[in-house]
Amino acid sequence: MNTPSTENAEPTKPVADPLASLVGTGPETVARRKDIGELHKRLVAMITTVGTGFGEAEAARIERDRAVLSSRLDDVERAVNSMEGALRIELEPMLRSIVADATAQRQSRIGTKILKFLGLGVIFGGGLVVGGIFAAEVLQIKDLGVGFLTRFMGN
Repeated sequence: MNTPSTENAEPTKPVADPLASLVGTGPETVARRKDIGELHKRLVAMITTVGTGFGEAEAARIERDRAVLSSRLDDVERAVNSMEGALRIELEPMLRSIVADATAQRQSRIGTKILKFLGLGVIFGGGLVVGGIFAAEVLQIKDLGVGFLTRFMGN
């Protein structure tokens, strides 16, 4: 566990002295202070441009993704429009004919039912009229038929 006093502590003298002697003075110096300053500037510039490069790459990727997505949405829209056109051109007449046939069949069924009912009414009414006009003759024919059947069955 770090304590606040050891976190920000300066390097101890035995470590700092050899580094200082290598860097700054003498014929065997690794780098001059000017070189270290230049190296520091380069590192700072690289670090700042790395962040910028990532941002530009991300923006380019986002733009490519938007273009691909927009292209796919355009394809879907074209497909939907063509499907809508096909439905209007082909499905509408088909639906009209189906509905017309269904209503014609329904009307013909209603018409045939009405005609059957009227026909039965005419037959029943005609029977009543004939029965009313020819009631006496019908009763005579009935009596003849009953008499014939009783004689025929009785013998």
